[in-house]
Amino acid sequence: MRRIASINRFGLVLGAVFSVLCASCPNSLGISMNTVAYDANGASSGSVPLDGARYEHGQSVTVLGNTGYLNKDGYSFSGWNTASDGSGTSYVGGSSFVIGNSGVRLYATWSAMLGASVTGAGLVSWGGYIYVIGGKDSSGTLRSEVWRATVGADGSLSSWTSEGALPTALAFASCSVVGCTSGNFLYVIGGRSGTALSSGAYFTCINSDGSLGFSDSTWMTNSNALPEGRANAATVLLKGRIVLLGGMLASGVTDTAIGARVWENGLLGQWYQANARLPAAAEGYAATSETSASGGVAATTAYLVGGGGGAMYSAPVSDSGLPGAWTSSASAPGGALDYPAFADTADGLCLVGGIDGSAYAETRVSAGGGAWTTKASIAAAGPDCVVLANTAFAVAMVKGTSAPLVASASISTKRAEAPLVLPGDGVIPKNAKPIVTASLPGDSLGYSGPTTSGLPANPASSGAFTAPTVSAAGTYAFQAFRSGSSPSPIVYVSYRVLSVDTFFLIKKTLVVSGASALTDYKLTEDYSNGTFSNVSSVWFKLILDERSKVSLLWAGSGSSAGSYTAPIQVTLLEDDNFTPALGSSENEIYESTSGSVNATLGAGSYFILVESTDESTGGSFGLGVGTGS
Repeated sequence: MRRIASINRFGLVLGAVFSVLCASCPNSLGISMNTVAYDANGASSGSVPLDGARYEHGQSVTVLGNTGYLNKDGYSFSGWNTASDGSGTSYVGGSSFVIGNSGVRLYATWSAMLGASVTGAGLVSWGGYIYVIGGKDSSGTLRSEVWRATVGADGSLSSWTSEGALPTALAFASCSVVGCTSGNFLYVIGGRSGTALSSGAYFTCINSDGSLGFSDSTWMTNSNALPEGRANAATVLLKGRIVLLGGMLASGVTDTAIGARVWENGLLGQWYQANARLPAAAEGYAATSETSASGGVAATTAYLVGGGGGAMYSAPVSDSGLPGAWTSSASAPGGALDYPAFADTADGLCLVGGIDGSAYAETRVSAGGGAWTTKASIAAAGPDCVVLANTAFAVAMVKGTSAPLVASASISTKRAEAPLVLPGDGVIPKNAKPIVTASLPGDSLGYSGPTTSGLPANPASSGAFTAPTVSAAGTYAFQAFRSGSSPSPIVYVSYRVLSVDTFFLIKKTLVVSGASALTDYKLTEDYSNGTFSNVSSVWFKLILDERSKVSLLWAGSGSSAGSYTAPIQVTLLEDDNFTPALGSSENEIYESTSGSVNATLGAGSYFILVESTDESTGGSFGLGVGTGS
């Protein structure tokens, strides 16, 4: 670490010497040639960018970004200014100015961080804004504050604005941003609350100006809480499902992963545990994902690092949005790594800091699954990592000394960040429109599709973007475009449309009691006056007072279980009427003809849709629900 710091100091001195010697030198024709120098202006580490060009009077100069990872303890880099006290003209990387008759010196400008440094704070972004949520300060006090800053086109941060505080002080919670037809929401899930582990899930609305809160309150509580309190978990959004990996439970560290789909209205659905266990029970993991397309198929892969180990693991992501079996990658960052910030960037998989034994780790990048290349020293950690404006942001950790709240590392390859598309894969209402949000306000969006087989063509940029209306099953492709950068990774989303009207009568409300046994029913809509109509589908409601193992049985024509006449298929939906529940094999219980399924379901209401497969009406069938194994 000392060797790197000495190199950074030499870089700062070199920039100063260069500007003195060459501020305004004539060329061979006697024309004054001016230079542009950069000044670290009190930075504690990193090096200034060097512009080796000489400019004639009236020539345009493009301002460089913070390519040398300048950092100042207690401050965030916010751009450049012609005066050391910030009273001159301000510039950000990528902007330009016309040079005059003399050389120009640009000073780094710094925005003071929030009062106390924190550890375990959440970090998320939406629409060009970055948010820091809760955490624990250096005295060990849990914090409830929420802060917002604007991210510039060069990755610089504005001053911080205080938002509405959390309902309770939290640290090491899982944070995620989701979008829906009701708006864009910020979720804070679980975490440490005093000496207890929280199982709550709080959410707030993100308004168009980046501010947080509803008209009558700042935060609300999601009805579907975690199955049990969990903190220090890695968080990743997989196919529209928020997934928590590892962390701390009341019983100790865990090797489980759980996920809940974001409903079309923005609320969180039921939590399901993935069958595949993590490589080890641990807290301090970090996770990210990437999607690749090959042979007309899009495959999403989840990556996992940290947890006190030096390996990197990968797992395929199923259609349900849960990770499968984890395998060790040939490329390992090494070290006893805890709490790194982890993201998929244009440079490759990027690790920002973390704790390696007793010291802060470095920022490292693995391109294409190759060896890890050290980029810079940085006193920061995760598990949250925000990639915005070709910059990776992480929350700095307190480890004996003060540290800046948010640290950043530049990404050398310029690429737009992928848009946020929700709902993710799965069933949505007919004629619904997905919510597609660009990472930066200046990005343009495009989509292609739908296709019913294979993948859509690559999207093209469109001036005024309008999300598609989903009227039938199909796969769509979404992409973001940014001037001066390559297009974002493509986001592929496969939708199915619920085939029946969701305005329905409930035939019967069911409860779980003892073993499953079939009860005889008919495909009829029954009215309170004793009359009925023959129909091709009927609805049941299932109510669970607590998290339970449930067995669902059904039988129709052709079944040996009875002399039934209706050929049927069964769908079990969560309380939003559109999200299929997951069975014990992580399969969606959607239009199933298997005759039985077992599932572990959280407390709440569910809907069972029984449909005739040939649209015949009035036929008989059997249905039963009981305690599962």
